[in-house]
Amino acid sequence: MYDSSISAREYLSYIAEQAGGFACIGRDGKLYIKTIGQDTAEVNIELFQDYSWGEIFQVSRVAYENGVQDFKFGDETNNTIWINPDNMYIVDENQIKNMYDQLNSFACYSFEGTTIIDPALDVGDIIIINHKRVIYQGDLEYVGKFKVSISSKIQAKSKEETTRTVISDKTKIRRVQSQIDQVEGIITQLVQETKEYEDKFTQVQQNVDSIKQNVGDIVDYKRVVEGATEVHLINSAELEVLKLNMEGNKTYNHYLYPSSDLYLMEYLYPDINKYL
Repeated sequence: MYDSSISAREYLSYIAEQAGGFACIGRDGKLYIKTIGQDTAEVNIELFQDYSWGEIFQVSRVAYENGVQDFKFGDETNNTIWINPDNMYIVDENQIKNMYDQLNSFACYSFEGTTIIDPALDVGDIIIINHKRVIYQGDLEYVGKFKVSISSKIQAKSKEETTRTVISDKTKIRRVQSQIDQVEGIITQLVQETKEYEDKFTQVQQNVDSIKQNVGDIVDYKRVVEGATEVHLINSAELEVLKLNMEGNKTYNHYLYPSSDLYLMEYLYPDINKYL
């Protein structure tokens, strides 16, 4: 599938993520998907001008939620890797299990430091410093020798930062399914797209006698708006309004006062109810 609103870089990140790795361009100019720690090298701690250690990051769970699907493997003993909820290539829990099998018990340290480095090392490789594993990433420059400023800060994103309880407007769940029943001689094809408030589908069923097609478009116009003074109805269909229910909890008090140069007669009083 292809969505022109998503960049090629995002597509590559989704593919690499569901493969349990990351995308990179090799020295031969070709695209590769590598797993973290695929290559390992050791760097002597004495080569660093300055350095600082951070906390250890260890994976014990991989989770994916997009408001419709909920796949989790592992436990919360250590850190959880939350898969991007916009990744349309995640279709079943077996993919999350494969990621968990690959990343379970992976551990590395946060680290910052400056040292000379072998230029053959690539970003994403594991370097071992003082018997501790660090993901190699940073800025490389040539000053007679190759010098790198390593900045490998590993911090698990929380669920709130990476997942949502409903599907966003950007997220579209697409499903294309074909089913062949050789016994009954029936072929069924289904194309479906699910958004936050809309569900479109087309189903075609074919046998030796006929072809049946079912097209549906289900739209939910119900919205909940909080903390707003104006409500705008957008993306609405031109249909007869069956029921429009608006509720609010704001109370307005109206008061009426005479001007400073206005004096009332003794038997004249303003009718306040007229202005409420």
